[in-house]
Amino acid sequence: MANDLDAMGQDYAETACIITPDAVTRGREGVRTFFARALQTLPDAQWNVKTTFADDILLLEWTADSARGSVADGVETFVFRDGLIHSQTVHFTLVPKP
Repeated sequence: MANDLDAMGQDYAETACIITPDAVTRGREGVRTFFARALQTLPDAQWNVKTTFADDILLLEWTADSARGSVADGVETFVFRDGLIHSQTVHFTLVPKP
């Protein structure tokens, strides 16, 4: 499912939002667009993910490495309602590769 944008979007509420330092993305189509860009930025990446879950909040800490770039400091939070992702924050520093 990691590259299936439609499947990823099904985990999000219709009114979900993703908040980054650069923008707020809303709705399932916005979620799809966000992940399409992320997968283009880090194609076929190798991921290392640590999760911490409490109540309706999930914290993800992650790293990624691909031919185009790497991330050593990925952090995301997810807030769930009725079994779907209602809101998400994302922060990471992309280090491009030549």
